[in-house]
Amino acid sequence: MSRSNKVRPALAIWGRMLAMLGLVALAASCTNTTSDIGVGLPDVNTDTGAFLIDTLTVRSSTVLRDSVPSSNSPYLYVGQYTDPVVGKLTARSAFRLALPGGYAPDPTAICDSITLILKPNSYRYGDTTKTQALVEVHKLSRNTPISTTKYSYVAPRLTPMGYDSTHVDSLLNSNHVAPRGRARPSIRTLRLPLDLAFGRRLLSMGKAGRLSTQDDLDAYLPGLVITPAAGDEGTIIGLSA
Repeated sequence: MSRSNKVRPALAIWGRMLAMLGLVALAASCTNTTSDIGVGLPDVNTDTGAFLIDTLTVRSSTVLRDSVPSSNSPYLYVGQYTDPVVGKLTARSAFRLALPGGYAPDPTAICDSITLILKPNSYRYGDTTKTQALVEVHKLSRNTPISTTKYSYVAPRLTPMGYDSTHVDSLLNSNHVAPRGRARPSIRTLRLPLDLAFGRRLLSMGKAGRLSTQDDLDAYLPGLVITPAAGDEGTIIGLSA
């Protein structure tokens, strides 16, 4: 018998032995005990590798941002409300007016009224059942840089708005009185009649060619500020800019 013929029976014997050892190991690892994995809580004595504990501590918290970007935002906020936890909250908003093109009114045009139209959204914070000013309009007395982000938590003395709130005549509302009403969530349009003399002044400047560019408008009217009345105690309204 050749050497190769002797090796083949030996390899066959070792192969059978390895196969038998594999079957023995497989049989030892099996059990006829059923276990519902994923159904209910597993028992500590099963072979799932899971263990039960009787105490679990969950720590949760609400994190409030201490600064809310309020510049270059698509929303405006105005109103006043006293929160039982944080105290008195007052929201004012300032914005510039855009001149879509050269303002060249007809020389025969007259101004019989001027109205500021604002679009409230569904945001309300406070008591909408109370009557409040809707809303006071002031002329911004100087340009306010808006290229950098300001934050709502900054104290007013650090970011002063250039308008005079101490004199009734500073109001641009018609007859220097803001309309009053309830800030109901259903309100979708606020029409605020403004002082007729203010409208006639804009028309006169337009006829004289003094409002032909955006820079001309910004120089005369840097912007408007909308504010609540001093004694308001109602709600803060969200507006779409």
